[in-house]
Formats: sequence, structure tokens, C-alpha cells
Amino acid sequence: MPITFFDFDKTLMKGYSGFYTTLRLIQKKIVKKRRIAAAIFYKIISPLYKGDIARMYQMAIDDMAGRTLAEILAIGRDCFEKDVRPRLYPEGVALIRRLKKEGHKIFLVTSGPSMTMEIVAESLGVDGHASAGPIIKAGILQNILKRPLPYREGKVAAAEEILRREGVGWESTSYYADNIDDLFLLEKVAHPVLVNPDRRLRKIGESRAWPTLTWRLG
Repeated sequence: MPITFFDFDKTLMKGYSGFYTTLRLIQKKIVKKRRIAAAIFYKIISPLYKGDIARMYQMAIDDMAGRTLAEILAIGRDCFEKDVRPRLYPEGVALIRRLKKEGHKIFLVTSGPSMTMEIVAESLGVDGHASAGPIIKAGILQNILKRPLPYREGKVAAAEEILRREGVGWESTSYYADNIDDLFLLEKVAHPVLVNPDRRLRKIGESRAWPTLTWRLG
């Protein structure tokens, strides 16, 4: 069975899910206002920043620790409906539906926040997701970040876990992504596809004759 992986931020969605999720958590007084820097990071700095993403997530997780999963997912659903759904690329949603009908299993592999990606996965009808978030015990968020963190090389490790679970080899895989940081996984799959790639990734894609898609809103 073919396995198709999708990045999310700027691939299926215009913008960064982490930015909007952080703002919702701040509004609910769950994440401290001083974490607004994390939201700004997702909106402005993240295309350029190559620092410790895990540390950024750990700060938010420290604030959320002790909350119930149900409470956090409710905020994720609110974020999805108000902030994420209007920014989904229609072409991406249609492609996922078509691939599902063709027998593909679809997984999101993204550093986007799990509390929102869980709702995204449910809405899009995909088979699962690897995303960034805390360990959950007995329905309570812990202050421990799940590993592997699906970012850069960590996306390969996350995809490998999915393939082991599904009993599928790399020869049956595809990955749709937009950013140079996705290159690790793009080079691993059998069928890499670029979506709205950044300048450096576009240049690499052209040199390797990788398919490139351009998606827009509206």
C-alpha cells in the first residue's frame, strides 16, 4: 500500500499553525503572555531561524503541563475552525481526497502542534500524524516533549516509525513539502514532490527534476 506523507505549514496551509495555536493558548491564559515571542517566531522568524525548536516547544509545554487533553484539544479545534481551516489550500485538500480514493495511506509529518494537528488529521480524514507535543499520561499533559520531534532529521525518524508500524518500505512512499528543512525526508522517499518551495529548495528540485506544485488560496 502506498504511503504518502505531507508537511503541513506552508504546504497544506498558508502560514504557520504554531503561530495561531500559540495565540489561542495565550488568549485562554494557558500559555504565559511572555511566550508571545514563540508566536512571533512562527510568524516571522521561523523561515530563517535554525535554532533549537525543541526548546521553543518546551517553554509552551511547561505552561500547559497538568491540563487535560480534552481541554487542550478543544482549544485546538477552535484554532482549526477559526484560524487554520480558512487557510487550507483547496488543491491540497482535493489531492488528499483523491489519493485516499486511490488507496494511499496519508500521514502528516510536521513540527506543527499536536493539539491542532489532531483536529486537522480528523478533518482531512488522514490516517495519522507525527507532530510536536507533550507526552500524555492518563489524559493529562506532562512537561516532557515527545520524541522524535518531527523537524529536519527528526522527520525521517518519525516517518520510519510510521513505516515500521504499517509494514511498508521506502519504495512505496511520497512526500509533499515546501521548505529546505524538509530536504532530509524528501531525499529519503521514493517520490518527492515540492509545493510552493522556498528559493533554495526550488533550486535543488529543479536540478533533480522533482515535480513542483503551486497552490494558492482563493
